[in-house]
Amino acid sequence: MDSNFDPNWDFDSGSSGPGLLDYFKAGSTTATGILGALNRPKTTTPAAAGSTNWTVIAGIGAAVFGLLLLVIFATRK
Repeated sequence: MDSNFDPNWDFDSGSSGPGLLDYFKAGSTTATGILGALNRPKTTTPAAAGSTNWTVIAGIGAAVFGLLLLVIFATRK
């Protein structure tokens, strides 16, 4: 008798854990779900008429103020 023989090994029974194809199936469904979510069109709500985007105005003002300070300190002797 072979010393590596395991009497509990059964060739006819199915594997107890997931196989390679099970991992491929799980990975493909996950990838399909992620790509489907990324391809979904984004819904946007239209801005109300007459509303002002104060964030953009503040950003432009800060940029102008920063350039003004840069010019003042760069020309200073």
